Amino acid sequence: SSDVCSSDLYVKSLKVTDYKDTYTNLETFTSEGASVTATMSDGTEKDIPVEDVDFSGYINAIGTWTITATYKGCMTSFSVKVTRATDEQYAQAADDLINAIGTVSVNSRSEE
Repeated sequence: SSDVCSSDLYVKSLKVTDYKDTYTNLETFTSEGASVTATMSDGTEKDIPVEDVDFSGYINAIGTWTITATYKGCMTSFSVKVTRATDEQYAQAADDLINAIGTVSVNSRSEE
């Protein structure tokens, strides 16, 4: 007889590596470049596409924040640091916004 209640494999633990760990307060969280590895109930490891993992907890404010990665009910967490953007970065962000808006024309008409 077997002590195994189910033959279904499940995710026993998650590990996130190669993630971006420092941001400025002008940036949003990205999982790009991160690697997620699941250890399955039989001890095997499986690479998980980052787009299949839910990342939460990022706050776009100066400080250290805990990011939680969730996949199929299994969670792990890691820390990221958010620092103040430099004046040059703020100026570049303003330029980028102005350029994104493009040309604006205003039509005025006088009422009689």
